[in-house]
Amino acid sequence: MENQNQNEDTKSNGMELLENVIKSNEKNIASNEANIEQFVKVEFVVEDFINSSKHIQTGLRDVNAKYDDVDKLYELEQVKRSEFLANIPTKIETVLSQETIDFYGNFENKVKRLENLSGVELELVFFRFY
Repeated sequence: MENQNQNEDTKSNGMELLENVIKSNEKNIASNEANIEQFVKVEFVVEDFINSSKHIQTGLRDVNAKYDDVDKLYELEQVKRSEFLANIPTKIETVLSQETIDFYGNFENKVKRLENLSGVELELVFFRFY
């Protein structure tokens, strides 16, 4: 009888162990399903990140291309500006008539005489013109 009780206890312990294994497996399956759900969510987030990254890279390539265009235009503008400034004459030669030369000569003489006059004499000359 004792042997039979031991067999019953062993069966009972075996069944209990089997139930525990089944419960543990069910928990593992539920945990795995939750992990798979999380993995799928992470996978979508990573895909979104990769797509955003590609979009940003495309935008940066476009910006770099625009920058290169602007840089080329700036260099061309600098060259054209330098050429333009180099073509501006720094001296202009003029040919004055004898009448103009005489006028400015007389004007220069009058200015020199006015520089030599004192304040009172200068006032007299000023009132004489007006």
